[in-house]
Amino acid sequence: MAVLYMCQMGEFLCSGSADKSIGIWKREAYGKLSKVGVISGHEGPVKCLQAPLSNFGSGFLLYSGSLDSFFSTNFFLIIVHWVSFYLIDGFSIW
Repeated sequence: MAVLYMCQMGEFLCSGSADKSIGIWKREAYGKLSKVGVISGHEGPVKCLQAPLSNFGSGFLLYSGSLDSFFSTNFFLIIVHWVSFYLIDGFSIW
């Protein structure tokens, strides 16, 4: 699985890949990364990710776009050691 794009939001790293998924990774001590979740739903490789610099309470937004011409907005709620994912909006740009 090839990683096509990455973006960082605080202690989290988001990766868009050729397998049509978005990986959510948490930075640990000594540079170690641990995978905390996967978002699926795109029908093409994820080629674009963006997380705004401002947080929303105890979470953050992640915008994603893929080669299927679909754009989605996800909200990540971060509570201590686990992360919940919520799809806020998704639409095709065709």
